[in-house]
Amino acid sequence: VYKRQALSPIFANKKNLSILDLNNNRIQTDGCIAIMKELKSNAALTELYMNNNFIDIEGALELAECLGNKKYIAELWLSNNNIMTKGAVAIGEALEDKKLINWIKSENYWNRDIRNEIR
Repeated sequence: VYKRQALSPIFANKKNLSILDLNNNRIQTDGCIAIMKELKSNAALTELYMNNNFIDIEGALELAECLGNKKYIAELWLSNNNIMTKGAVAIGEALEDKKLINWIKSENYWNRDIRNEIR
């Protein structure tokens, strides 16, 4: 098991976890995927902080799938990752019918023209 995947089992039984701050942990894509798979059944999660974690498109797609299971997301921070346009669109679509107070999406590597589409 990779070190960054070692965290994922911790979240499996945390059904009341509402805030998760993983900023600046270098979890990378494989860590993001493992953690998001564990968090899919967590209905309580309302805030997710994942800045500066080297997450790419694959991680963003898994994140989008996880967020699609949530009824309410108050905060989503994803700055300084490499989720690209495809990942940003997938996340935007997953959040389309959710109440989202604040999606911090600046300083990611996606095309400028897509920013208007996902606001």
